[in-house]
Amino acid sequence: SKVREADISTSLDVVTSPAMENPDPLWEILPEIDIFFCNQSEARLLSNRKDPPAAARWIFNRGPGTVIIKLGADGCFFLTKNNSAFVPSVSVQNLRDTTGAGDAFAAGFLAARLWGLDLPVACAAGNRSGARAVQYVGAVSLTNQKN
Repeated sequence: SKVREADISTSLDVVTSPAMENPDPLWEILPEIDIFFCNQSEARLLSNRKDPPAAARWIFNRGPGTVIIKLGADGCFFLTKNNSAFVPSVSVQNLRDTTGAGDAFAAGFLAARLWGLDLPVACAAGNRSGARAVQYVGAVSLTNQKN
């Protein structure tokens, strides 16, 4: 593809929606995706497999370079051609709202990869970002808001 020829990395973080009832368009683009993110329920819905490693393998066999299943408080599981592992999360003392935690994970992960960090370290960075997000209500924190 032109994206691969331009040496551009691609990632996709799916969201549970009615479109998942017929994921055929997803299967068509997965071979073009470098990093595929989903949470555990999305992985189960797409693969019909409850076990994260089995679900990741099933999705991986559809073509993406890396599959990352976000497991909330349990961290994440990643799978590549040559490696797979569970990466534990950090403990959260002040759980307030899980809104945006998966997006925060992806942002932390992608930032770490852009800094040149390897996959397990980037997963740990994603876990830390997700853990930070759940300590606030809503998808963003307005810590510097003036009244």
